[in-house]
Amino acid sequence: MKKIVSLLFIVTLLLPLVACGNQTEEIVIPSSFFSEEEVEQIIEEVDGDDDAEVTINDDGDFVYQMPKAEYDEMMTELADDIDEMIEGIVSDESISSVTSIEANGDYSIFTITVDRADFEEGFEGMFVMGLGISGVFYQIFDTSSDQESVTIEYVDAETNDVYDSIVYPDALEE
Repeated sequence: MKKIVSLLFIVTLLLPLVACGNQTEEIVIPSSFFSEEEVEQIIEEVDGDDDAEVTINDDGDFVYQMPKAEYDEMMTELADDIDEMIEGIVSDESISSVTSIEANGDYSIFTITVDRADFEEGFEGMFVMGLGISGVFYQIFDTSSDQESVTIEYVDAETNDVYDSIVYPDALEE
């Protein structure tokens, strides 16, 4: 009798874990992100992955389903990569006009505080595209939000005013 009760107790504890293991996340990736060759390569790679499934919508967008644990790990890695990029930019001595970079929780807004005169004189702003594109990728994969754009605000360190902004991916089309 004790064995039956123990077995039922263990099954009761494990059941939610098994159910969680079956959860998936569905990510829709616009077809415009890939060339035709990349599409074929993606399909081949996913066919070899038993945990993932890719379908292509009528509009050509990819619908990628993956286990929730794998998705959570991927999102953590994306966030860590963006945070490391920010730290690298701020600590890079060759980008001295940037005093700080802040990002909101879903990386849809980056606030870059700069010595405006120095920043506008040089070519130090080349890193901005990398932040913008990284933020857009985060937005695409973030299933908790419909946001698919990133705003980068430039703040003058002297006045603390936002003096300019740029929106990605719109800026890539200009």
